[in-house]
Amino acid sequence: MPFGKRMGSRKKNWDLYPSCLREMARVCRPGSGKAVLLTQDKKCFSKAISRMGGLWKKLHTVWVNVGGLHAGVYLLKRTAGVFGQTPEDVHESPARVYKQTDEKEDD
Repeated sequence: MPFGKRMGSRKKNWDLYPSCLREMARVCRPGSGKAVLLTQDKKCFSKAISRMGGLWKKLHTVWVNVGGLHAGVYLLKRTAGVFGQTPEDVHESPARVYKQTDEKEDD
């Protein structure tokens, strides 16, 4: 995840981190999906995880030095929570369902 040092900004991380976690929750298998993320913005990341409505569980954190920056490597596990039925999805626009129509060709 961008730290907000060389790329982006710490302010933008407050929107980016929840959006990334939401999208990862959408594509990860409920109950068994995992994600490993590296970030230096501990406060923003912790807040983003807590706002996910239980879609992610933090399993482990390892602290590392990345070019002089104190960063965390977070191991997350996707909970069995159903995506789209938790409070964090308020920001999401409703999924559009496209109906396939069978067009008959004229003979």
